[in-house]
Amino acid sequence: MGIIKKIKDKIKPTDEQGRPIEKIVDRENGLIYHVVEREFYDAQGKLKKGKSLIKVEDNSREKKALIAKIPDGVIYIDEGVFCNNQGIVKVEVPASVCGIGEQAFYECKELRQVEIEKGSNLDVIGKDAFCFSKIESIVLPSSLRYINGGAFVACRNLKQVEIEEGSQLKKIDERAFAGSGIEKIKLPASLEDLGKSAFRSCKDLKQVEIEEGSQLKKIDKMAFAESGIEKIKLPASLEYVRSCAFALCERLEQVVLEGTTTTIARDAFYKCESLPKTDGRRFIETAEGRGISLPKDEEITNEAPKFDWGGSRDY
Repeated sequence: MGIIKKIKDKIKPTDEQGRPIEKIVDRENGLIYHVVEREFYDAQGKLKKGKSLIKVEDNSREKKALIAKIPDGVIYIDEGVFCNNQGIVKVEVPASVCGIGEQAFYECKELRQVEIEKGSNLDVIGKDAFCFSKIESIVLPSSLRYINGGAFVACRNLKQVEIEEGSQLKKIDERAFAGSGIEKIKLPASLEDLGKSAFRSCKDLKQVEIEEGSQLKKIDKMAFAESGIEKIKLPASLEYVRSCAFALCERLEQVVLEGTTTTIARDAFYKCESLPKTDGRRFIETAEGRGISLPKDEEITNEAPKFDWGGSRDY
Protein backbone atom coordinates (compact mmCIF):
# COMPACT_ATOMS: atom_id res chain seq x y z
CA MET A 1 0.00 0.00 0.00
CA GLY A 2 2.87 2.35 0.84
CA ILE A 3 4.42 1.80 -2.60
CA ILE A 4 1.09 2.47 -4.36
CA LYS A 5 0.62 5.70 -2.40
CA LYS A 6 4.10 6.92 -3.33
CA ILE A 7 3.46 6.23 -7.03
CA LYS A 8 0.13 8.08 -6.91
CA ASP A 9 1.74 11.07 -5.21
CA LYS A 10 4.13 11.40 -8.14
CA ILE A 11 1.36 11.43 -10.76
CA LYS A 12 0.51 15.02 -11.60
CA PRO A 13 -3.16 15.80 -12.34
CA THR A 14 -3.99 16.82 -15.92
CA ASP A 15 -6.97 18.40 -17.67
CA GLU A 16 -9.00 16.81 -20.50
CA GLN A 17 -6.31 17.77 -23.02
CA GLY A 18 -3.61 16.16 -20.91
CA ARG A 19 -2.07 19.45 -19.79
CA PRO A 20 -0.57 19.45 -16.28
CA ILE A 21 -2.68 21.28 -13.71
CA GLU A 22 -1.00 23.60 -11.24
CA LYS A 23 -2.95 24.14 -8.02
CA ILE A 24 -2.56 27.52 -6.31
CA VAL A 25 -3.90 27.65 -2.77
CA ASP A 26 -5.33 30.83 -1.23
CA ARG A 27 -5.45 29.83 2.45
CA GLU A 28 -6.87 33.17 3.57
CA ASN A 29 -10.06 32.72 1.53
CA GLY A 30 -10.10 28.93 1.33
CA LEU A 31 -9.96 28.81 -2.47
CA ILE A 32 -7.87 26.53 -4.66
CA TYR A 33 -7.19 27.72 -8.21
CA HIS A 34 -6.56 25.17 -10.98
CA VAL A 35 -4.30 26.63 -13.66
CA VAL A 36 -2.95 25.20 -16.93
CA GLU A 37 -0.59 26.47 -19.62
CA ARG A 38 -2.51 26.97 -22.86
CA GLU A 39 -2.66 28.92 -26.10
CA PHE A 40 -5.55 31.12 -27.20
CA TYR A 41 -6.28 33.93 -29.62
CA ASP A 42 -7.03 37.36 -28.23
CA ALA A 43 -9.65 39.79 -29.58
CA GLN A 44 -7.18 41.01 -32.22
CA GLY A 45 -6.48 37.50 -33.48
CA LYS A 46 -3.03 37.34 -31.93
CA LEU A 47 -1.88 33.99 -30.54
CA LYS A 48 -1.04 34.16 -26.84
CA LYS A 49 0.37 31.55 -24.51
CA GLY A 50 0.19 31.59 -20.74
CA LYS A 51 -1.67 30.49 -17.64
CA SER A 52 -5.40 29.89 -17.88
CA LEU A 53 -7.67 29.55 -14.84
CA ILE A 54 -9.88 26.53 -15.53
CA LYS A 55 -11.42 25.68 -12.15
CA VAL A 56 -11.86 27.02 -8.62
CA GLU A 57 -12.41 24.83 -5.56
CA ASP A 58 -14.04 26.22 -2.44
CA ASN A 59 -12.04 24.64 0.37
CA SER A 60 -13.28 26.95 3.15
CA ARG A 61 -14.56 25.09 6.20
CA GLU A 62 -17.16 27.64 7.11
CA LYS A 63 -19.68 29.64 5.17
CA LYS A 64 -18.38 33.17 4.74
CA ALA A 65 -18.15 35.96 2.20
CA LEU A 66 -15.28 35.02 -0.10
CA ILE A 67 -12.85 37.27 -1.97
CA ALA A 68 -11.56 35.70 -5.17
CA LYS A 69 -8.02 36.93 -5.78
CA ILE A 70 -7.13 35.71 -9.26
CA PRO A 71 -3.45 34.61 -9.10
CA ASP A 72 -0.86 36.92 -10.65
CA GLY A 73 0.33 35.68 -14.02
CA VAL A 74 -3.04 34.25 -15.12
CA ILE A 75 -3.83 35.64 -18.57
CA TYR A 76 -7.24 34.04 -19.15
CA ILE A 77 -10.23 33.26 -16.90
CA ASP A 78 -11.88 30.29 -18.58
CA GLU A 79 -15.54 29.87 -19.49
CA GLY A 80 -17.87 29.30 -16.53
CA VAL A 81 -15.11 29.10 -13.91
CA PHE A 82 -17.17 30.84 -11.20
CA CYS A 83 -20.59 30.17 -12.77
CA ASN A 84 -23.37 30.10 -10.15
CA ASN A 85 -20.91 30.54 -7.27
CA GLN A 86 -22.97 31.88 -4.36
CA GLY A 87 -20.03 32.52 -2.01
CA ILE A 88 -17.88 35.17 -3.64
CA VAL A 89 -18.65 38.82 -2.93
CA LYS A 90 -15.57 40.39 -4.51
CA VAL A 91 -13.18 39.58 -7.36
CA GLU A 92 -9.70 41.04 -7.77
CA VAL A 93 -8.42 40.75 -11.35
CA PRO A 94 -4.64 41.18 -11.82
CA ALA A 95 -3.15 43.25 -14.64
CA SER A 96 -1.93 40.07 -16.36
CA VAL A 97 -5.46 38.95 -17.33
CA CYS A 98 -6.16 39.51 -21.06
CA GLY A 99 -9.52 37.78 -21.32
CA ILE A 100 -12.56 36.93 -19.19
CA GLY A 101 -14.39 33.98 -20.70
CA GLU A 102 -18.04 33.35 -21.48
CA GLN A 103 -20.25 33.07 -18.36
CA ALA A 104 -17.15 33.26 -16.16
CA PHE A 105 -19.15 34.89 -13.32
CA TYR A 106 -22.66 34.04 -14.55
CA GLU A 107 -25.32 34.12 -11.82
CA CYS A 108 -22.85 34.95 -9.03
CA LYS A 109 -25.70 36.44 -7.04
CA GLU A 110 -23.58 37.64 -4.12
CA LEU A 111 -20.84 39.21 -6.26
CA ARG A 112 -20.88 42.96 -5.63
CA GLN A 113 -17.33 44.19 -6.29
CA VAL A 114 -15.02 43.69 -9.26
CA GLU A 115 -11.61 45.37 -9.05
CA ILE A 116 -9.36 45.35 -12.11
CA GLU A 117 -5.74 46.20 -11.33
CA LYS A 118 -4.25 49.41 -12.75
CA GLY A 119 -2.18 48.89 -15.89
CA SER A 120 -4.50 46.06 -16.96
CA ASN A 121 -4.02 44.12 -20.21
CA LEU A 122 -7.68 43.10 -20.32
CA ASP A 123 -8.71 42.90 -23.98
CA VAL A 124 -12.12 41.22 -23.99
CA ILE A 125 -15.01 40.48 -21.62
CA GLY A 126 -16.85 37.39 -22.85
CA LYS A 127 -20.52 36.74 -23.50
CA ASP A 128 -22.73 36.76 -20.38
CA ALA A 129 -19.58 37.05 -18.25
CA PHE A 130 -21.25 38.88 -15.31
CA CYS A 131 -24.87 38.25 -16.28
CA PHE A 132 -27.30 38.27 -13.32
CA SER A 133 -24.62 39.19 -10.79
CA LYS A 134 -25.06 41.95 -8.21
CA ILE A 135 -22.03 44.04 -9.04
CA GLU A 136 -22.55 47.68 -8.14
CA SER A 137 -19.80 49.46 -10.07
CA ILE A 138 -16.87 48.74 -12.36
CA VAL A 139 -13.94 50.63 -13.89
CA LEU A 140 -13.16 49.26 -17.35
CA PRO A 141 -9.47 49.59 -18.32
CA SER A 142 -8.28 51.52 -21.36
CA SER A 143 -6.88 48.28 -22.83
CA LEU A 144 -10.38 46.78 -23.25
CA ARG A 145 -11.44 46.40 -26.91
CA TYR A 146 -14.56 44.25 -26.84
CA ILE A 147 -17.50 43.85 -24.47
CA ASN A 148 -19.33 40.81 -25.78
CA GLY A 149 -23.05 40.10 -25.83
CA GLY A 150 -24.89 40.09 -22.52
CA ALA A 151 -21.72 40.71 -20.51
CA PHE A 152 -23.60 42.73 -17.86
CA VAL A 153 -27.19 41.94 -18.80
CA ALA A 154 -29.73 42.26 -15.98
CA CYS A 155 -27.14 43.49 -13.47
CA ARG A 156 -29.80 45.54 -11.65
CA ASN A 157 -27.40 46.86 -9.00
CA LEU A 158 -24.83 48.08 -11.54
CA LYS A 159 -25.12 51.87 -11.23
CA GLN A 160 -21.66 53.14 -12.14
CA VAL A 161 -19.61 52.17 -15.18
CA GLU A 162 -16.45 54.14 -15.83
CA ILE A 163 -14.26 53.68 -18.90
CA GLU A 164 -10.67 54.81 -18.41
CA GLU A 165 -9.25 57.70 -20.42
CA GLY A 166 -7.43 56.72 -23.61
CA SER A 167 -9.77 53.81 -24.17
CA GLN A 168 -9.26 51.41 -27.10
CA LEU A 169 -12.82 50.06 -26.89
CA LYS A 170 -14.13 49.16 -30.37
CA LYS A 171 -17.41 47.35 -29.81
CA ILE A 172 -20.14 47.03 -27.21
CA ASP A 173 -22.04 43.99 -28.41
CA GLU A 174 -25.73 43.15 -28.26
CA ARG A 175 -27.48 43.20 -24.85
CA ALA A 176 -24.17 44.07 -23.16
CA PHE A 177 -25.78 46.26 -20.47
CA ALA A 178 -29.47 45.59 -21.19
CA GLY A 179 -31.69 45.76 -18.14
CA SER A 180 -28.89 46.95 -15.88
CA GLY A 181 -29.14 49.77 -13.32
CA ILE A 182 -26.58 51.98 -15.06
CA GLU A 183 -27.26 55.71 -14.58
CA LYS A 184 -24.78 57.36 -16.96
CA ILE A 185 -22.14 56.41 -19.49
CA LYS A 186 -19.40 58.20 -21.41
CA LEU A 187 -18.70 56.37 -24.65
CA PRO A 188 -15.07 56.72 -25.74
CA ALA A 189 -14.02 58.19 -29.09
CA SER A 190 -12.57 54.81 -30.12
CA LEU A 191 -15.99 53.08 -30.10
CA GLU A 192 -17.15 52.10 -33.61
CA ASP A 193 -20.09 49.76 -33.10
CA LEU A 194 -22.93 49.84 -30.57
CA GLY A 195 -24.80 46.54 -30.81
CA LYS A 196 -28.46 45.56 -30.76
CA SER A 197 -30.22 46.28 -27.46
CA ALA A 198 -26.87 47.23 -25.88
CA PHE A 199 -28.56 49.53 -23.32
CA ARG A 200 -32.15 48.46 -23.80
CA SER A 201 -34.46 48.76 -20.79
CA CYS A 202 -31.87 50.67 -18.76
CA LYS A 203 -34.61 52.68 -17.07
CA ASP A 204 -32.20 54.72 -14.91
CA LEU A 205 -29.86 55.63 -17.77
CA LYS A 206 -30.33 59.39 -18.16
CA GLN A 207 -26.94 60.67 -19.33
CA VAL A 208 -25.17 59.39 -22.44
CA GLU A 209 -22.12 61.33 -23.56
CA ILE A 210 -20.15 60.49 -26.68
CA GLU A 211 -16.55 61.68 -26.50
CA GLU A 212 -15.30 64.34 -28.93
CA GLY A 213 -13.60 62.95 -32.02
CA SER A 214 -15.87 59.92 -32.01
CA GLN A 215 -15.39 57.12 -34.56
CA LEU A 216 -18.86 55.66 -33.91
CA LYS A 217 -20.33 54.29 -37.14
CA LYS A 218 -23.46 52.42 -36.09
CA ILE A 219 -26.12 52.50 -33.39
CA ASP A 220 -27.90 49.20 -33.92
CA LYS A 221 -31.51 48.15 -33.47
CA MET A 222 -33.05 48.94 -30.07
CA ALA A 223 -29.67 50.02 -28.67
CA PHE A 224 -31.27 52.52 -26.25
CA ALA A 225 -34.92 51.45 -26.56
CA GLU A 226 -37.01 51.84 -23.39
CA SER A 227 -34.15 53.57 -21.57
CA GLY A 228 -34.35 56.73 -19.45
CA ILE A 229 -32.09 58.77 -21.73
CA GLU A 230 -32.95 62.50 -21.78
CA LYS A 231 -30.71 63.95 -24.50
CA ILE A 232 -27.94 62.89 -26.84
CA LYS A 233 -25.55 64.38 -29.39
CA LEU A 234 -24.92 62.06 -32.34
CA PRO A 235 -21.42 62.43 -33.84
CA ALA A 236 -20.58 63.33 -37.44
CA SER A 237 -18.91 59.92 -37.89
CA LEU A 238 -22.23 58.10 -37.46
CA GLU A 239 -23.36 56.25 -40.59
CA TYR A 240 -26.46 54.40 -39.37
CA VAL A 241 -29.11 54.70 -36.67
CA ARG A 242 -31.01 51.44 -36.99
CA SER A 243 -34.65 50.48 -36.42
CA CYS A 244 -36.10 51.36 -32.99
CA ALA A 245 -32.67 52.46 -31.74
CA PHE A 246 -34.33 54.98 -29.37
CA ALA A 247 -37.89 53.62 -29.44
CA LEU A 248 -40.07 54.24 -26.39
CA CYS A 249 -37.55 56.58 -24.74
CA GLU A 250 -40.27 58.59 -23.03
CA ARG A 251 -37.89 61.11 -21.41
CA LEU A 252 -35.86 61.87 -24.55
CA GLU A 253 -36.20 65.64 -25.07
CA GLN A 254 -33.34 66.54 -27.39
CA VAL A 255 -31.36 64.86 -30.15
CA VAL A 256 -28.63 66.80 -31.98
CA LEU A 257 -27.28 65.29 -35.20
CA GLU A 258 -23.80 66.58 -36.05
CA GLY A 259 -23.37 64.72 -39.35
CA THR A 260 -24.97 65.34 -42.74
CA THR A 261 -24.78 61.83 -44.19
CA THR A 262 -26.23 59.73 -41.34
CA THR A 263 -28.95 57.29 -42.42
CA ILE A 264 -31.72 57.18 -39.80
CA ALA A 265 -34.35 54.44 -39.81
CA ARG A 266 -37.95 55.70 -40.03
CA ASP A 267 -38.82 54.17 -36.66
CA ALA A 268 -35.54 55.01 -34.90
CA PHE A 269 -37.35 57.43 -32.55
CA TYR A 270 -40.67 55.60 -32.41
CA LYS A 271 -42.90 56.90 -29.61
CA CYS A 272 -40.31 59.29 -28.17
CA GLU A 273 -43.12 61.48 -26.94
CA SER A 274 -40.99 64.13 -25.20
CA LEU A 275 -39.21 65.23 -28.39
CA PRO A 276 -40.27 68.72 -29.56
CA LYS A 277 -43.03 69.05 -32.16
CA THR A 278 -43.78 71.35 -35.05
CA ASP A 279 -46.86 71.04 -37.27
CA GLY A 280 -47.80 67.88 -35.42
CA ARG A 281 -44.50 66.13 -36.13
CA ARG A 282 -41.67 65.52 -33.71
CA PHE A 283 -38.20 66.53 -34.80
CA ILE A 284 -34.52 66.27 -34.02
CA GLU A 285 -31.96 69.03 -34.53
CA THR A 286 -28.88 69.53 -36.67
CA ALA A 287 -25.69 71.04 -35.26
CA GLU A 288 -26.77 74.30 -36.97
CA GLY A 289 -30.11 74.29 -35.18
CA ARG A 290 -32.28 73.19 -38.13
CA GLY A 291 -35.11 70.78 -37.42
CA ILE A 292 -35.39 67.38 -39.09
CA SER A 293 -38.97 66.11 -39.07
CA LEU A 294 -39.68 62.53 -38.05
CA PRO A 295 -42.53 60.29 -39.27
CA LYS A 296 -45.65 60.29 -37.13
CA ASP A 297 -46.03 57.20 -34.97
CA GLU A 298 -49.24 56.24 -36.76
CA GLU A 299 -47.31 56.20 -40.03
CA ILE A 300 -45.05 53.48 -38.64
CA THR A 301 -46.78 50.13 -38.66
CA ASN A 302 -44.29 48.07 -36.65
CA GLU A 303 -43.88 48.45 -32.90
CA ALA A 304 -40.68 47.92 -30.95
CA PRO A 305 -40.39 44.13 -30.67
CA LYS A 306 -40.39 42.56 -27.24
CA PHE A 307 -36.96 41.98 -25.78
CA ASP A 308 -35.82 38.39 -25.54
CA TRP A 309 -33.88 37.88 -22.31
CA GLY A 310 -32.87 34.42 -23.40
CA GLY A 311 -34.94 32.51 -20.86
CA SER A 312 -38.27 32.23 -19.11
CA ARG A 313 -37.37 34.09 -15.94
CA ASP A 314 -39.18 36.69 -13.88
CA TYR A 315 -36.90 39.73 -13.72
